[in-house]
Amino acid sequence: MSLCPWGGGQREVPLTDLLPQQCQTALMEILENFREYLTTSGYHF
Repeated sequence: MSLCPWGGGQREVPLTDLLPQQCQTALMEILENFREYLTTSGYHF
């Protein structure tokens, strides 16, 4: 879980609490497509 500084860094909030579920799903799809693109272009992790 990624924590993000909130309120001038006074507290940390899980990133999942800041992004709606629909945005999380879209972001994961974009990242998976980008990873596939990198893999098929010869980039190795």
